[in-house]
Amino acid sequence: MDLKSYLKGKSRREFAEKIGTSLNYINNLCQRPTQAGKNIALRIEQATGGAVTRMELLYPEKEAGNQ
Repeated sequence: MDLKSYLKGKSRREFAEKIGTSLNYINNLCQRPTQAGKNIALRIEQATGGAVTRMELLYPEKEAGNQ
């Protein structure tokens, strides 16, 4: 699942605070997930309970091909 889909209906601001980043950065990641660094990708994976994986964030084109 992509981050934008995961956050639909949820507070992006609260999510950003939960993982220790800014709302602007979360908004950017929803539009361009490849901007995610390894550390933030791991925090997102942990915060979403694995619903959004770090591989989906770091390599979205590769993961899309596996579906």
